[in-house]
Amino acid sequence: MKNFRKKGAILVSLLLYLYAGMTMIFSFLAISCRYSASASWETRLLRRENAALQGEAIVRNWFRNSAECGEIAAPSEYTPDEGPLDDPYLEIPDGILSVLNYYEKGVTVEAELIDQNYSDSFLPEAERLEIPRGAPSELMLSKDGSDPDICVARRYFIRIKVFDRTREDPQLVLAESVIVVCGSAGDLHALTLCTNKQ
Repeated sequence: MKNFRKKGAILVSLLLYLYAGMTMIFSFLAISCRYSASASWETRLLRRENAALQGEAIVRNWFRNSAECGEIAAPSEYTPDEGPLDDPYLEIPDGILSVLNYYEKGVTVEAELIDQNYSDSFLPEAERLEIPRGAPSELMLSKDGSDPDICVARRYFIRIKVFDRTREDPQLVLAESVIVVCGSAGDLHALTLCTNKQ
C-alpha cells in the first residue's frame, strides 16, 4: 500500500507540473499572437501611408512638369477675371499610378486634381472634400531688388486616396494645395503650399 501511495503522489505531481507547463506554453502563445496581430496592423498602416506618399510624389512631379509647360492651363488663361468652373476636376493621365498599384499588392492608389476656382454648383462636394475655393488672383513679386512683376496665381488641389484591398478600413487621403504662378513674361512656376493628411 505504501508503494501505491508513492506512485500516486508521483503521478499527481507529474500532472500538476504538466498543467503548469501547458499553462505557460498557452500564455506565451497568446502573447505572441497578440504581438503578431499588432505588428501586422502597424505594417498594414505603414504600407498604406507609404503608398500614399509615393502616389503623391508621382502626381506632384507630373503636375509640376505639366503646369510649368502650360499643359494644365496656358499662360493666356491666367487672368484675375477668369470665370469659375462648373466641373473643376482636371484630367490626370490614365496609368500614371499603374506601376505603383502593381507593386503595392495590398492597396489601391487613386488621384484627383481639382481646380480651386469652382462655381457654386460644386460647393456641396467641395465642402464634403474640404477643398477651399480660390479664384485667380494678382500678386506682385520681385526678385533681388528688381522691379516688382505682376503675376497671376491659380490654385489647384491634389487628392491622393489609398484603399486597402483586403479590408474595409477607411481610406487614407493626402491632400496637397498647389499654386501655379504666371509671370508677365508667361513663365509658369508651380509651388506647393501645404500637404494635409485627412
